[in-house]
Amino acid sequence: MQRTYCLSAVITLCVLSFSVQSQEVAGTAEYYYKLGVSSYEKQKYEDAIGYFIKVIELDPVYKGVYESRALAFERLEKYKEAIADWTKCIELKYSIERSYYCRACDYSWIKSYKEAIADWTTLIPLNYMTGDVYRNRACDHNTINKKKEAIADWNKSIAAFTKSIQLDPKEPYDFSGRALSYYELGKYREALGDYTKAIQIASLKVKNKPRKIVPSKNISKASQSSSGKNDNENDPKQNTPENDDQYWYSRLCSYYNARAQVYEAAGRKKEAEIDRAKAMEYQN
Repeated sequence: MQRTYCLSAVITLCVLSFSVQSQEVAGTAEYYYKLGVSSYEKQKYEDAIGYFIKVIELDPVYKGVYESRALAFERLEKYKEAIADWTKCIELKYSIERSYYCRACDYSWIKSYKEAIADWTTLIPLNYMTGDVYRNRACDHNTINKKKEAIADWNKSIAAFTKSIQLDPKEPYDFSGRALSYYELGKYREALGDYTKAIQIASLKVKNKPRKIVPSKNISKASQSSSGKNDNENDPKQNTPENDDQYWYSRLCSYYNARAQVYEAAGRKKEAEIDRAKAMEYQN
């Protein structure tokens, strides 16, 4: 099933910005936090976790540290530890909506679907990424064979994305999100239409055409997935780099691959191959 997961790479832009611009005094919580952020950015996640632990020892309520450590745990696929940190964020009332969202994602990863569904349900009245929340809850319902509830949630997801599109018809993310729910319901024509619209909008954001890339025979499943933990999109309405071509290359790669998946499901192999090749042009 297609889920839109909590994405560390995007959330990091928000979470890891706390307290890193001022002058730090060696041995303080702020000092170790900056070292943790630096280690995280260098993909040294174990080191980052070690520094974040020092921060907590010095200041157990240091803002951002539990979120940051949770992200590092996720990078190491230590989802139970991440869940504990998201729970701490909720207890401290830090970034409550995002914490529930990410905890639900991690519950799904460890197949604790009932707990995930409970978190998705908590999020709905908070109006946080409503279309994604309904779709993710639908996927978890579907996984535990609650087909009726899943279908209802996919339809609610479509309605939520439609409302967002009406408010801002120039946001490609909402079209791609609605397309995913259409896809899950087997409504391939509608899904293709929405992915096409997302591609059209995102294409207008690109300032320079990408260089041609020779397709590799070893494309990872992550690069071909239309959503999931390795996708580069969570909530692009946060910190979207409007003038960053690399960002939009990534989005277009994702949209073309997603549309190719729908073409394949609809038995249109030729169009799928064309979209796969097009996605490669935007592969980072």
